[in-house]
Amino acid sequence: RGCLLIATGVDGNRRIFPLAFALVEGENSLSWAWFFDQLHEHVTQREDITIISDRHAGIRNAVGGFPDEWGWRWRWCIRHWLANFQHKFGKKKDIKNQLWNAAVAHQPKKYEQKMKTIRQTHRAGAVWAEGQELPMWTFHMDNGARWGIATTNHGESINNVYKGLRAM
Repeated sequence: RGCLLIATGVDGNRRIFPLAFALVEGENSLSWAWFFDQLHEHVTQREDITIISDRHAGIRNAVGGFPDEWGWRWRWCIRHWLANFQHKFGKKKDIKNQLWNAAVAHQPKKYEQKMKTIRQTHRAGAVWAEGQELPMWTFHMDNGARWGIATTNHGESINNVYKGLRAM
């Protein structure tokens, strides 16, 4: 059947554009590794590339194999990360919103204020969140790698454009 992998970019004016796409056998580690290799070899050798995605095992394994000299980084889509939280703890909209605000806080002090509130109202959720790799889901620990982008919504917009290809 196949799977469509898509890479998108965001320019300085926050406009999205397609970088590359490929039809592969399936969404797995080998397909993602091959796709990222092709992206690096044929599209960009820049060192300041950040991949923002869900935590799919195939992507995790592929980005774990990035050569250090590439200088590429991987960050989690905060919306997908929060969906993982809800899967574990149930749909607690107030805490989800508080976690979102903690995640996108650029200053450590503001992050800590948000997490303090969460610790008081949902201790287990706070422990879970803070047990995750903080640079992967928080802006204040991110060193600017995200360029202020929190989710995969940009990529999903392009994905919707290509939806018709999936019927092939």
